[in-house]
Amino acid sequence: MGHREMLAGLREAGVSLLVSVPDTWMSGLLAAADAAPWIRHIRAAREEEAVGICAGYAFAGARSALIVQNGGLLGCGSELLLLIKGYCLPMLLLVSHRGSASDPYWLHVPKAVHVVPFLSALAVPHYTVPELGGLPRAVVRAMEYAEAAETGVALLLGKDDLA
Repeated sequence: MGHREMLAGLREAGVSLLVSVPDTWMSGLLAAADAAPWIRHIRAAREEEAVGICAGYAFAGARSALIVQNGGLLGCGSELLLLIKGYCLPMLLLVSHRGSASDPYWLHVPKAVHVVPFLSALAVPHYTVPELGGLPRAVVRAMEYAEAAETGVALLLGKDDLA
């Protein structure tokens, strides 16, 4: 299952903190993270708060990952710009890419249409799982790139990536 491979990738990448906001697509990963003794999972109330928690962890020199839906990501541009770009902080953004071709629900389509231009405008590199070699390797490569480039990196996750 995708959430098991994702968790294996987080472990291999040295991620020790997972911060999330509620997301139905990621529920399997969140439950698996809660049961895993090697990773701490914090559930945040808002996306902006989650970015701040991950930023604090990066300031401490540790690796974290943020789980967020693309619609939530669109609402925290200021935090991404000021914290990730302003302080050159590595951060892995695991983004459920709602409204993409694997989820053509009309309500979510605008999120999918706008999230890539949004990330490009903030100069946040973004990739899909197939672009980085499938799971769990994509998680490791995205985290390695975030560290090397000292920036946030978004891994856009389709529904099929999490099945």
